[in-house]
Amino acid sequence: MHKLNNKVSEIESHIPAVAQSVPASSGTTDVNIKTCIVKTVQDINRRDSNVVVTGFPKQEHETDDEAFLSFCESDLAVKPVIVWY
Repeated sequence: MHKLNNKVSEIESHIPAVAQSVPASSGTTDVNIKTCIVKTVQDINRRDSNVVVTGFPKQEHETDDEAFLSFCESDLAVKPVIVWY
């Protein structure tokens, strides 16, 4: 939680500069800026929990996705979101 608070404080410190750089007629409001901050913090937190898996053994009757999900659900008690890059 301390790490998150530090990130929020860091982002909030940039708000005045960002707000001044946006023309007043653009319709940007405090709500829009706060929404942007929330989305940015959520993205940072999501990226902090990313895991790259290599060397996972091939399974004959399952795809890599299915085998990894099965492993996580049975051995780690989590159900990850799998994203391929």
